[in-house]
Amino acid sequence: MVFFGHPDEPNFLKADEEVWQPHTWPDSVLIDMPFKGYQGMVTWLGPQSHWWIHQGLMPERKAAKAVWLPDPYLIYGGFQVVYLTDSSVILSGPPSPISGVVMKEEYWLKENTLQMTIEIENVSNDTLGWDQQSV
Repeated sequence: MVFFGHPDEPNFLKADEEVWQPHTWPDSVLIDMPFKGYQGMVTWLGPQSHWWIHQGLMPERKAAKAVWLPDPYLIYGGFQVVYLTDSSVILSGPPSPISGVVMKEEYWLKENTLQMTIEIENVSNDTLGWDQQSV
């Protein structure tokens, strides 16, 4: 997420608007997309050393135990708005064939502070163990 706030008010998030707007998002996620640092709020799974070892789309990244780039489905995937009010939003991301999860993000304002919860659901057939880091 790169913006949270009312349209005529400042952004609650530190984000570089020149980087992300105007921006044309791809119709689908490309697994070899270059990383763009939009800032804002993003959640990465951990440990970073496991980012590419649970997938079969890019065997070379799996073999190398690549630690970069982060899962593009969780970073650039088309998150859908599930619920929206004047002071809150719930977003649901696409299932990732790389990390095997779906991410659900909830953001709300409480006493002029942005609050959040992140829910990660395993949608793979494997037993997975991830931690999360929101940056």
